[in-house]
Amino acid sequence: MLKKLGSITVLSSLGALLNFFTTFIIVHKLGLGVLGQFTIVNSITGLCSLIYTILPPNYSIFKYQDDSDYKFILSAFYIVATAPFILILYIAYLFHSFSGLSFSIIVFNGLTTIGFYYYDIVYQATNRLYRYFTQLLLQAAIKIILMYAFYYMHILKDTTSLILATSFAQLICLILYANDFIKNVNFSFKYVAGPVKHTYYSINKLKSYYLNAVIKRVKDNIIIVLFSNILTADLLGLYTLFIKITSFVLSLGRSFEAFFANRENMEKYHTSFSKKIFLLGACLQAVFLSVGLIYMKIYTHNFYTLEIAILSLLVYPYSRFIVERMRFLGSYNNRELNISMFFYIAFVLISFGICKVFNYTSLHTILLVYLLSELMNFTHLIYKSIVDKSRLVKAI
Repeated sequence: MLKKLGSITVLSSLGALLNFFTTFIIVHKLGLGVLGQFTIVNSITGLCSLIYTILPPNYSIFKYQDDSDYKFILSAFYIVATAPFILILYIAYLFHSFSGLSFSIIVFNGLTTIGFYYYDIVYQATNRLYRYFTQLLLQAAIKIILMYAFYYMHILKDTTSLILATSFAQLICLILYANDFIKNVNFSFKYVAGPVKHTYYSINKLKSYYLNAVIKRVKDNIIIVLFSNILTADLLGLYTLFIKITSFVLSLGRSFEAFFANRENMEKYHTSFSKKIFLLGACLQAVFLSVGLIYMKIYTHNFYTLEIAILSLLVYPYSRFIVERMRFLGSYNNRELNISMFFYIAFVLISFGICKVFNYTSLHTILLVYLLSELMNFTHLIYKSIVDKSRLVKAI
């Protein structure tokens, strides 16, 4: 286990580090305002991609392992769903400025991102994690190369050019790795109609996944979307720097989550890994503190020591959360995951209302909202897992 986890963790860490460096380039060359606009565009696009949760990703990862025909159904669905996705993007485009971007840029960015959603599902389901994280590392490297090329060609000037660099990097990787997935494409009527048929016969099981997918997409974007109405783009950009640090460190545990998305790995290694959770948390916190302080000093000429120290505490509940989350998903049980994220969203909504009424628009306000919301998300699922295990012991 340690050898396999070690190799994919190194790849995951390198990819996360390059993505981390991407933020440095954006802020250094374009400014916090562009970073804030870029974040808003991706958040709204993420909400529009909810159409793809008709076959929920977390469900698909395990169904792919359990049903030999599901790979054809999944690929057909991602192709057919392109048209309604573009329509939803257009509706969103009519009601939001998207920072002045053209609709074609929005579509290009959206479709290349969706391609990675599909690759993500298949690589995890087939336990090809080394290839999966190699692809993510390559995509991050190509993105940096394109950004510097655009900069020296005097093209990298605004949000449009930034999204083009990102989207082209994604497109290149989608093409390079397409051979892994061509065999999954089958345009026979059986599989093109498969998503509708599968959804119809599995609707009772999928209901909780639909709710889960909607709640998760809302959870991932709600703070940016709501607070963009009361905070400046520069302040949102500064907030994004803290989130980038948090995302970078937590993404180091992404390899562990992907590892336990495979049933065989979960059965073999869940118990032994659970005993090392505190050690994982301590390592992640050390990385969080060292990287976070240096990162903020470089970007803002201020360490933000207190803010970084407090946010770093999230790594401990997160270390336990990622394993328990995959255990619940592996049993097709989404109820508690939905409740956890509902607490997150409810707290953000209440907090936003208070901030808007009382004009609380400081950096500390939005960071506190994020911190407490994530703690609610993590701790509920951990508590439920402890209760379930306690009941099992008593039953025995």
